[in-house]
Amino acid sequence: MRTIQQLHILKRFRLLSVVSAVFCLSFAGLDNALVNASNISFQTARDCNSNAIISCGSLTTGQLISAYNSNSYAQKVYGSLGINSNDIKNLAPTATAGYVDKNGNVYLNGRPSPVATNAMTAGRQDTVGSKALSSGGVNFYMSPLSLALTTNSVDAFVVMRGGGFDYAIIAGCDNPVITTTTKVATSKKPSTTSPVLSRIPRLRAAPLPWL
Repeated sequence: MRTIQQLHILKRFRLLSVVSAVFCLSFAGLDNALVNASNISFQTARDCNSNAIISCGSLTTGQLISAYNSNSYAQKVYGSLGINSNDIKNLAPTATAGYVDKNGNVYLNGRPSPVATNAMTAGRQDTVGSKALSSGGVNFYMSPLSLALTTNSVDAFVVMRGGGFDYAIIAGCDNPVITTTTKVATSKKPSTTSPVLSRIPRLRAAPLPWL
């Protein structure tokens, strides 16, 4: 038979347990919201150099959508890598805040393991180790992140699809990022100047033919 004091203690313990559970769930939800926020806003430095696909990049999904819609060059480069206008139109609900690093990895903020490896990015300039490509009437250059980045890591809009990495866009310059282990459809005679690319997420294959 419990005493009145014991009943009060038990009641307080149960209340504390409920509060703790709600507290933990709230923080779990907050962590998820921070990683998957549809209104991404970066504080990263803007790259206004000649290698930026879109000069000075975009710090929010809204800026990126607007910049893409008014830049025909970016539209063609993105399209060459399988990133179409619908992908960009739906960027707000699909993009996740993340970053890419010089080791070729793509991360989601708050997650310790990369969602993609062996990543490479497109740029306007021919740099050491880059490969010249031509598609849709525009020229651009693909480089591994190890050569393209001047810092250890940079912020990026990361898009996942079906639980796997789809593509990313570096915030400071709007240069698109794909992984070299993503399956790519090419013409029967691969060329280093005019490949036909089609991004097929989650299906792994050999490195891209021009590497």
